[in-house]
Amino acid sequence: MNFGKLALEPVANLAYLNLDTDGFSERGGSENVAFTTLGLHVGNRVNLSETAVLALSGTRVG
Repeated sequence: MNFGKLALEPVANLAYLNLDTDGFSERGGSENVAFTTLGLHVGNRVNLSETAVLALSGTRVG
């Protein structure tokens, strides 16, 4: 979505982490965890020698 020079782009990401260690174990926590990232890329073109500035904002829930 473009609003003049400002550009907005929705972002979604899912990550799954699995820790496997031989000979070591722990109690009380999971070795597997999943994260989701939901956010919004916000871009605004700045004319500085063809350089574009991009600000990123998001939240992680896991």
